Amino acid sequence: MKLNLPEDWSVNALNKISKVSIGLVTTMTKHYSNCGVALIRNSDIKENRITKKKLIRLTKSFADQHSSRKLNVGDIVTVHTGEVGVSSMIDEDLDGSLGFATLNTRVKKELINPEFLCWYFNSPKFLSHCVSLSTGDGRQNLNLKDFAKVNIPVPPLPEQKKIAQILSTWDQAITATERLLENSQQRKKGLMQQLLTGKKRLPGFDGEWESKSISQTGKIISGGTPDTNDSDLWGGDVQWLTPTDITALKTHFIYDTPRKITEKGVKESSAALMPSGSLCVCTRASVGLMAISTTPITTNQGFKSVIPNNKHDVEFLYYLFSFNRHVFIRYSSGSTFMELSKKDFVKIIFSYPPVAEQKAIARILASANDEIEQLQKRIDGLKQEKKALMQQLLTGKRRVQVEMEVA
Repeated sequence: MKLNLPEDWSVNALNKISKVSIGLVTTMTKHYSNCGVALIRNSDIKENRITKKKLIRLTKSFADQHSSRKLNVGDIVTVHTGEVGVSSMIDEDLDGSLGFATLNTRVKKELINPEFLCWYFNSPKFLSHCVSLSTGDGRQNLNLKDFAKVNIPVPPLPEQKKIAQILSTWDQAITATERLLENSQQRKKGLMQQLLTGKKRLPGFDGEWESKSISQTGKIISGGTPDTNDSDLWGGDVQWLTPTDITALKTHFIYDTPRKITEKGVKESSAALMPSGSLCVCTRASVGLMAISTTPITTNQGFKSVIPNNKHDVEFLYYLFSFNRHVFIRYSSGSTFMELSKKDFVKIIFSYPPVAEQKAIARILASANDEIEQLQKRIDGLKQEKKALMQQLLTGKRRVQVEMEVA
């Protein structure tokens, strides 16, 4: 890994500025305990954090027998099998031991700041280098000796601390926004639970809800695929949706599709052209995922789409069906992949309020959805900005001013 660094930065092999060790492996249940010492495994390590919800615990007596694996505050735990290189610093006394498929880096603090080193471990350049050092056809495996010999750029210690401080502040902003996102998602979930079941009625609405099959909500359309060997049927202007496309969506609207077919492709296949405002419901593999088209559209045979009649609002249908996705999955069958047949799809029954109330409910849920999408965009933007900042600060391309008291 080539490093072009400022003159006052040095380069040191990791094993010269730290001690690297490998985790403990045990599969014997007698060594486990419900309230013992936490065993930090590769699956518990995420970028700059340890997930604590599914921690395995060891008996204290067994952990004491392997005290060399005890984790101290300031240690950096790294995935060496799986998502190699991803690291987190132990920032609190969690009474833990280094476990499955992990490496521990215990730094010489007079030479390098552990927070700075952990940030460097999680930089795109370092993670890419770890992958290049790894072996394995399936899961990547990073060798301890190779990892310990990796060269690390080392700025002056005060600059290390300042860089770590800046990046930590950025991370805190991301974490705070993620909490806002989680709160918004919970609020939306609560609104859906109340509004889509009739448990809470909106002011001014008191009409009875009516149980109907999906076939009563509009015209139900199946999809199709033109002959892939006929180039005259492909590369036109007609949108053509697949289940893979819908799983990649970050919104509940379809604005464009990666592949398109020609008008001839529509005529010479079972792919029906539907108007904008159609609800495309995936009924194969990713059963129950759906989105609303904003342009005329066709789909492949992995969909059953609804062109709503004038008694049903398409956005309300989207929220109602999404809320009840488990029902679509329950009606599905298949050994290779799940599929919901048209016969079963059309007879599924839900309760619907009058269309005016449907529209009012949809507006409230759309507002909640917009808030969630905006927060997600903000998080994505912050992560991209942090990534760019890491690239600059951790390579010396951008220097920081260090105040005297930081040193």
